[in-house]
Amino acid sequence: MVVAREKQGGHIYIGLWGVISLLTFLWQLALGTSLFYAFTSLAIFLLSPLVIRLNGGVSSMGSLLFIASYAKLFFVSQWLKILLGQPADTHLQAPEQTVFVLLLGVGVFMLAGTLVQILFRGSNRSPFVSQDPQFLSRLAIVVVGLTFFSIIGRYMAGLSRAGAGEYEEGQGLVILMYMASLMPLAVAALTARCAILSGGSRFIDRWVLLVILLTVFQGIWENVRLIMLAGIVAFGATYIAYGGIVRLRHVIVMGLLGAVMQVLIFPLIDIQRGIERGLGVTGFLSETLNVASDLLDTDSRAQREESLENIYYSWDTRLYYGTPLGFLDRFAPSPLDEAIAYVDDVGTFGSEGFLGQFLYAVPNLLLRLVEIDRPIRGGEVLETQILGTFTNMNYGVFAEIYAYFGPLWFLPINAVVLFFYLLGLRLLYGPGQRSYFVPFGFSTLYFTYCNSDIADIGPQVTIQALMNLLILVGVSMLINQFGPRRLKPRTA
Repeated sequence: MVVAREKQGGHIYIGLWGVISLLTFLWQLALGTSLFYAFTSLAIFLLSPLVIRLNGGVSSMGSLLFIASYAKLFFVSQWLKILLGQPADTHLQAPEQTVFVLLLGVGVFMLAGTLVQILFRGSNRSPFVSQDPQFLSRLAIVVVGLTFFSIIGRYMAGLSRAGAGEYEEGQGLVILMYMASLMPLAVAALTARCAILSGGSRFIDRWVLLVILLTVFQGIWENVRLIMLAGIVAFGATYIAYGGIVRLRHVIVMGLLGAVMQVLIFPLIDIQRGIERGLGVTGFLSETLNVASDLLDTDSRAQREESLENIYYSWDTRLYYGTPLGFLDRFAPSPLDEAIAYVDDVGTFGSEGFLGQFLYAVPNLLLRLVEIDRPIRGGEVLETQILGTFTNMNYGVFAEIYAYFGPLWFLPINAVVLFFYLLGLRLLYGPGQRSYFVPFGFSTLYFTYCNSDIADIGPQVTIQALMNLLILVGVSMLINQFGPRRLKPRTA
């Protein structure tokens, strides 16, 4: 009965997605989008449910990465273009090549995900993920403590959260940076605990809400949007992993959250980056509250609009909607389009620096022992070559590999890279169904493949994910040593 209901619900969602896809296609044509772009866009939309199925379901790491990557690079932007009354292929340097490469990217996720699923066929449980509610509450306490230890330790050492360079000097300090990403594990663990104790009827309580708020405040303090949203991402992914059903009210909440990001959070983070850190904790937080207050007041906000416009217009290569839209400008195919247009005009970078990017998967502490230097990061090479600047413009692995190899080798090279990435994540985080560890892991890397470079995805598997697993196993061993009292879950 349960399986039949799940299949029926899946068919309803696929049918609804098909209707949305067709309506998107028709609106694109009505607004003047070229036939090639509109039909290729329709193919991407219609193939997406198949990608999720081939990757093992919506709660698998491969599916979650696909959803995040294509929401950021494609889906959201197509709907925004319709709302703005613009053809989907405008404000791009190479629109048809860009949408075709995105279609090839769908094939990349199909190939890599299918191979990973074949390797782990019949393996649906992780030996490291305990479902004991008492363990989950204690795990949350430990990781919150470790997070605060990281924040205080880095603050006292004068280290910046955003600047990765100072962590790569071979002193082992990068562990402190990765420990700052542990708070979503508390969110995921407590969400799973709530679901288990309620028999799947409830997913949030005061403790879940508290750690989500702590993650948001941490993101404000660290001045990093991805950290700020990580708790919400971990909650949503855990909700799905434990059988939660996405309803219309959830979509409405996501829309409202996007509006808050656009109106308040995104401007706050950008203005906040200009605040002098030498003010100390109290001074920095006080100035942040002053900025937030100004943004909520119409007259005071007008005085900050000029500085915001200057910030947004500095992304003059990314204005997919014609004018700066702040937070929404981050949802666009423009970074990939830039790389494709550059290769069309100048040619590829060549594959010489490609393999060297995987040296970032090895701790610099070890590389220094054997006197090996890493090459310049792929993202830095992209920006300095294309724009002549280096401000961490965020291109993504698709753009990086296209710049190295061009269109001919894009699909096979990406498929190999993504396969090993998903394989490592599957080995260390386990399967996604009834797991809080996969949602946590996803919350630390959800935009990496579409937003960062190979130099980031390597350490996420070999250093960060391994550290996360060791923490989980270590906490489990400590709790088992003390013999926790077990709480009995309530049956549905």
